[in-house]
Amino acid sequence: MLEIDHTDNLVICTKEGASYAAKRDAGHRAPPEFAWHLFTWIISITFMMIVQFLVTVFDNPGRFLAILLLIAQLVGSAGTYPIELVPGALQSLHPWLPMTHAIRGLRAVISSGDFLVMWKEAAILLATAAVFALATLVYFLLRYRRRYAVWTETAAQT
Repeated sequence: MLEIDHTDNLVICTKEGASYAAKRDAGHRAPPEFAWHLFTWIISITFMMIVQFLVTVFDNPGRFLAILLLIAQLVGSAGTYPIELVPGALQSLHPWLPMTHAIRGLRAVISSGDFLVMWKEAAILLATAAVFALATLVYFLLRYRRRYAVWTETAAQT
């Protein structure tokens, strides 16, 4: 439903989820910049760790998997459409997608100011980043161990 608000010679047209500029002009407070920047930094680190893992372990197919994950998240995270309008398979993936938590946290920072929700979502995103960073580290350790074992066997034979 479209609302039109005429205040101080300024016309604000908004839908249910008003944009930040419209909310600011309507008298709402701005989100704290520190919380905004911190949360977006956490989101960036999380997605960087996921893509790093996929590309490190799978190389070019990992890049393709990262794009597929992005597409699934764009549809299944309820950022563009309500989750009820998404196909059933993506609805079941919804709670497991990192972008779902990123969107929930951003909505909390921007709209509601409910920082408990933001910190809960930040913790989930940081845990996800830690899992993928640890998985990348394990991959490198196993790869190093395999390569080092081949080098020592070759050196012992000569």
